[in-house]
Formats: sequence, structure tokens, C-alpha cells
Amino acid sequence: MSLPVCPACRSTETGVSETLPTAALAERWARLPFHGAATPADIARYVREDIASDAIAIVSCSSCGLEFASPSRTWSASHYPQEEHQLGWDHEQALAELAGMPPLKLLDVGCANGQFLARAAALSHTVTGVDFSPEDIAECRSHGFEAYVADLSKPNALVEGNRRFDAITLFQVIEHLETPDLVFEQLSRLAAPGATLMLGCPSSRRYTRAFQHPDRIGSSDFWDCPPQHSLRWTPAALEAFTARHGWAVRHVSFEPVEPVHGAAHLAGLSEYSSKWTRRAATLYYRLRLRLGCATGIRLYFRAVRASAQSK
Repeated sequence: MSLPVCPACRSTETGVSETLPTAALAERWARLPFHGAATPADIARYVREDIASDAIAIVSCSSCGLEFASPSRTWSASHYPQEEHQLGWDHEQALAELAGMPPLKLLDVGCANGQFLARAAALSHTVTGVDFSPEDIAECRSHGFEAYVADLSKPNALVEGNRRFDAITLFQVIEHLETPDLVFEQLSRLAAPGATLMLGCPSSRRYTRAFQHPDRIGSSDFWDCPPQHSLRWTPAALEAFTARHGWAVRHVSFEPVEPVHGAAHLAGLSEYSSKWTRRAATLYYRLRLRLGCATGIRLYFRAVRASAQSK
């Protein structure tokens, strides 16, 4: 059986790194309160329906390090978890950079309920948001922001209206995409000459991948597997992928990990026979994290629109 080409760099040097059982993913999601009034049985069914097989392969690219689900499977719109919206470290990195820029026309893809739009608007930028959630877009509009319900993997009014933006932001979006090339083809049409791209995604070097714990399924956190995430990006993969769509990388950084907080988080994921074993585990994690073995949860990436595209 031939293996798929890497979605980021288009390399054929790919191989299956692990196969994840759908039953394990369904069981883990069924324990969480992220699907409203749905019962655990309902949530497990959602996972099985959206993955649509007994197991799903994770393929790794030896050229750029991208890990991707094959076939790509993510939540259907009606099954998507109802997560609490809040700004993270990657949002704050972008806002710090936007604070030093002249007023821009900014498009936030996956704008949720508009918290980032509000902060960017306070910096004198003209903001527009797009999201697949009608409820979130309604909230954005209630605060006076221009916002649209749209799927950027398909033709839509925002793109067809010949709009151009000086900055495009995507936070915790690119790891969810089933068809990233289609989305970035649309973004290329929305980007003004010299535009800036700012995005955030999970760090491939984060501390929750560096240690074994009960929330892992295979080599990563359960939430970093289908149907939640279909792509696990590295800086090299992001650079190769965005270059194919006409962007030139300018900056990559990883969220720092605070050893005390990281150790407490890791220790809290497991059950211990006594408080002493828990304390010993916490101390171990703190010492390892102080040695710089891992990063925080998120990665921040910034690129600019290149003068010519190389597809």
C-alpha cells in the first residue's frame, strides 16, 4: 500500500508511526463535559462516526517532521466540543507585535467569540472575524465587530468580495484542518501584498508529550488525535507548507514552560498510592523541566507575504 504524500512539504518520505484505536479515543472523550447535554454513550458514538473506522493511522514525514492522520478525520460541525474560549500565550505574542505596528486591516480566522478581535481593535486595527460557529459570530457582532460564518475551505462571500487584509491570524486552527491547502489557497486571495501571517498551534515539543501520563493515547495527548486534531505541526513543517502558499517565515518561538506549574499539571493527571509518591513524582517532573527537556503547550509562528509564490 502506498503511503500518502506529506501535506506540508509534499515529500514522499513518509511512514506510519502509530495506529490509534478508535475505542480508546471514544472512551476518553466520553468522560469529558464538552458536548452539552450529550450522554457519554452519545459522545463515544460521535467519535466513532467521525473517525469512521476501528483505528486511524498517524503518518510521520521524515523530511519536515509533520505527523498527520491518514485518512484525515475531524469532528463534524454538530459534534464539535463546546470549549471555553480564552486567549493563550500565542495570542499574547501576536498582540505584543501588533502593538508596534501601524493600523492594519486584520482578519482573524477562527475568531470564536471575539476576544482577540477586541484586543486588536483596542490597538487601533480594523478587525474582521470568521468562524464556523453561528453562536460565536453572533456574539462578535453583538460587540460591534464585522464577522462572518464561513468555512474557508470552500468558496464564500468574504473571498468572493475581493477583500484584502494586511494581517491574517489563525490561533489553534491549523491543527484541525482536513484540507489545509484549500484553506490557504483562500487565504492567499485575502492577503494584501506584504501581508503578515500570525498563527499559533500546539508545540510538538510540549511537556505533555515528553512524559507518559494517563491522558496520552499513543505518543500524544488524546486531544492531539483525531477527531480533534488531524495535523501535528513542527516549525519545519509550517515553514515548508506556508512557503508553498507564498509566505516567508520571519519568526518562530515556543511557549516557555514554568517547571512548578508544568510539574503540578503532570502530577495531577495521574493517581498515586500516597501523597509521598505524588510529591516524589512532582519533584521528578520539576527537575526534568528545569533541565529544559520540553517547552510549554503552544508554538507561535509569523510569516510575511513573499513577492512571488513557489508552489
